[in-house]
Amino acid sequence: MVAEFRDSPPQRLERDRAELERMSNDPHFQNALAPGHQGAKTKLTAVNARIATAEQELAKLHAVDRIETAFTGDPAKDPLIDSTVGDELPMRALRTVVADGKEKNIPTPIVQEQLLPNSNDPRVKAEARRKLEELSTDPEWHGKIARGDKATVDQFRNLSLAARASADEPPWSLPFYGRATA
Repeated sequence: MVAEFRDSPPQRLERDRAELERMSNDPHFQNALAPGHQGAKTKLTAVNARIATAEQELAKLHAVDRIETAFTGDPAKDPLIDSTVGDELPMRALRTVVADGKEKNIPTPIVQEQLLPNSNDPRVKAEARRKLEELSTDPEWHGKIARGDKATVDQFRNLSLAARASADEPPWSLPFYGRATA
């Protein structure tokens, strides 16, 4: 339990920031860094990389905690002022997405997936997009979607979630009629 706490992203971030501060105030380290000493540069790069990694993990944990709270938490305990990071949805919007998913009997993992950034392998995204483009030209598939066929709608929803662009990609969408946009 102690090791788990010690290795948690907030603790690692605190330690690495303290290490960076120590290196910044250490005249011996600064003297070694100034002429381009490779060992000093490597150590500084490693600390900066660890800080960046811990910050990303912390942001992801924050997003996952918020989503978990939207599923299980008591809405009465939500803060009056909701702070978000980046493009996160406010808690009220998260709860609305969760409630809509429950109302439509969408499995919890699918609702959670649509709230998190798409971290699928690029090959998975490409295959999902290819399959969606193929199906979008099938009139029978369109008819099933229009009739609300559960299996077909689920297939469309799952493929759409797998195909969506991640934060570092240009937006991607598949118009129901026409060509895909990239």
